[in-house]
Amino acid sequence: MLPFLIIPNTDNWENKFGKIPKGFMIRYKDNDSLNCEPENLLCERISARIEDIGKNLTDNYVAGMLERDKNKRDIIKKKYPELVQFKKAEMMLSRAVKNKLKKIDLTDYLITSEVAKITGIKQNTLLYQVSVGTIKKIYRRPIKNSRVFIHKSELKNLINKPYVYEKIDIITGKVCGQYHTSYEAALKNNASRSKIFDCIAGRRESYHGFKWIKK
Repeated sequence: MLPFLIIPNTDNWENKFGKIPKGFMIRYKDNDSLNCEPENLLCERISARIEDIGKNLTDNYVAGMLERDKNKRDIIKKKYPELVQFKKAEMMLSRAVKNKLKKIDLTDYLITSEVAKITGIKQNTLLYQVSVGTIKKIYRRPIKNSRVFIHKSELKNLINKPYVYEKIDIITGKVCGQYHTSYEAALKNNASRSKIFDCIAGRRESYHGFKWIKK
């Protein structure tokens, strides 16, 4: 191996301090890559190093996020400085949101998929109830394609929710089934939701030998 291809910083660190943990990297305290003395080396998380690189958000760094090619990057900085400023503002906002999220305690919240498993209610139905305000105690992350978190205190209301849809035998007139949602009614009866709605609206008398009503 050629001498100039040898990178001694890793070997120097491991010889004195031990093996480098997974997800960590070696950097230089004085930013001099030729000074590979163990006392000049730092072992830190890669994610922390990336965050440190972009801490000051210089125009050159921000332009680099827009375009990797150096020549094109220089053109962007010279001809479109406002674009660099817009990108910088976006990155600052994104960092502020992430820092805010780190401080939020979601211990008492569950994601919709977990709530769906506990209550038996479809995720789409839960999200609809969130949108119309039926489920009030929630937390929605202020980022694109974010998850919705539902507070555990809402579970009692969801589990004890009154039945809305009823399946009635057309011969005996007895109630044969009660369901919280149309999704649940269709799923448990291997039925079509649209035909259940047709019965409820009076467009058909029965479906599979049953009448359907909505309270």
